[in-house]
Amino acid sequence: TQQTFERMKGFKLSHLARENGMTTTVKVLVSNNIARWVEESKPYFTEKAEQRKDGLLLTIRTSSEEQLLQWILSWGSNVKVLEPERIRQKVRDEAVKVLQQSS
Repeated sequence: TQQTFERMKGFKLSHLARENGMTTTVKVLVSNNIARWVEESKPYFTEKAEQRKDGLLLTIRTSSEEQLLQWILSWGSNVKVLEPERIRQKVRDEAVKVLQQSS
């Protein structure tokens, strides 16, 4: 199309995320085994994606820690939560529950 627009002065997409209740920032490291698929799907509100030797480092914003937790768990050991600690602990707690049900 021929339509164009001008970005508002001082506009930052990260501010929009905060305004929409996406107040939790989570950093995860995605293994190279699945990095391509994760990057294509751009989970939640991805603020930053950085390819490193050890995988894809994502900085994600979310308004629902529980939904993000389900997404993390769906990838199994291919996703490692780096921060915040409370999300890391939730992943550990869930892993323990799975192990207890399996024995």
